[in-house]
Amino acid sequence: MKLFAVLAIAGSIGSLLPASAFAEDVPVLRPAETAAPSDIVRTVYEGYFAVLNAATGSDLPDVNWAEFAAAYLTPDLAARLARTRLPDADPLDVDFLIVAQDYEKLKLDKAETTASDEASATVRVTFTNMGAQTVSDVKLAKLPEGWRISDIVANAGTPEPFSLTDTLKAMGL
Repeated sequence: MKLFAVLAIAGSIGSLLPASAFAEDVPVLRPAETAAPSDIVRTVYEGYFAVLNAATGSDLPDVNWAEFAAAYLTPDLAARLARTRLPDADPLDVDFLIVAQDYEKLKLDKAETTASDEASATVRVTFTNMGAQTVSDVKLAKLPEGWRISDIVANAGTPEPFSLTDTLKAMGL
């Protein structure tokens, strides 16, 4: 089992996604290149899982927060997450992409669009971490540049889901 409390250390989901987050064998699919929200979400998760599964010890790859935020997040979510990186801000204590601090043998099981219209979409992500399945809903907004992630609702479909955006708002961000 690996301990991966990057958000507690680095302060934001942006710090989780390095410039090298998309391994050579994982195609980099920018949101403006496709109309399918599930393709965007699949690319983010597969790229991130490839990096985490290849990581050894506590070595974290270089981070390119600005590139990731510009390509995949709405300006509102990117700004809220950027504020978690300020010196006096409280860091998040969970990795919202994997809904955990520990990880081992991450595997994307499904990324399917469950709701979509011209302005928004929801992609239900099911993945395996340490032998247990996790379900999250990734909310996307359609911007002129393409689909962008506006929220991640962890533990989707359970009595206690929690939203990244709501968490950031509750933190005053």
